[in-house]
Amino acid sequence: MAAVVESFGSAIGWSEDSIVTLHLAGRNFMKTKRPLTGVGQIWPPSPIIYAPNADEKLWRYMDFTKFVSLLDQSALYLPSANMFNDNWEGSYPARDSFAKAGRERIAVDRLAKLVKDRENFKNRCFISCWHLSEYESAAMWMLYKSGDVGVAVQTTYGLLREAIGGIDAYRRSYQLWFPKVIYIDYETETFEGHVAEVDITPFFHKRKSFEHEKEFRIIITSIKEHGSGFKLKVSLSTLLSKVYISPNAPEWFKELVISVLQKYNLSSVPVHHTDLDKDPIY
Repeated sequence: MAAVVESFGSAIGWSEDSIVTLHLAGRNFMKTKRPLTGVGQIWPPSPIIYAPNADEKLWRYMDFTKFVSLLDQSALYLPSANMFNDNWEGSYPARDSFAKAGRERIAVDRLAKLVKDRENFKNRCFISCWHLSEYESAAMWMLYKSGDVGVAVQTTYGLLREAIGGIDAYRRSYQLWFPKVIYIDYETETFEGHVAEVDITPFFHKRKSFEHEKEFRIIITSIKEHGSGFKLKVSLSTLLSKVYISPNAPEWFKELVISVLQKYNLSSVPVHHTDLDKDPIY
């Protein structure tokens, strides 16, 4: 059993102390043969989601090729969770991972199955990441522009939902979620409400190291895989409140963005050079 526990703990990046805690909890579970529930446990489980207000601004920073793809497809591209670079994507905190096994009555010698289940679910979970802020972010520009050129799409949460349209129709075939990302310490904290057995919950939680991202997500889950990504159709005329050009981008690049918008009958969308390039007052 110890070998299985250590393999499971190592696979999801726990410290040695966390693995020991899991091992001890496992012994308790084998004795009691019943779920290990926590104070405030919700049953049946339901994810606790915090959505933005309708007028809160959302930003999507991207390179020019992704911007053109958005216009050409009239769709947001949601990569599957297994395409993300963060290997903690979809993982559970140390204090919740064994609780998930206990409440689902999974024997300790099958704990490794949780790792496999998580990976399989990541193939059916598709995510679009946005920056939630009233203002531009210099850090986001640095992360997502290509060289000196990049584009940021600005909208609001209300307009985003309106642009997607047919949300009820989507929900007949998929699960569709609009959560703010919650940042926690994976060694000491748990998911709010002790709802770790809800598979979607880990996908709107991240480590505190990423708190600067102020992330909002569109998440779609499906009972089947859709390759490496999912295309979510949107009304571009509704979605695009403004388009911003990256810091240090040459004037010709702004003219190119305006020209491309015109080709897609979106000439009414305002195009602004970033406010970060403005000169100081003195």
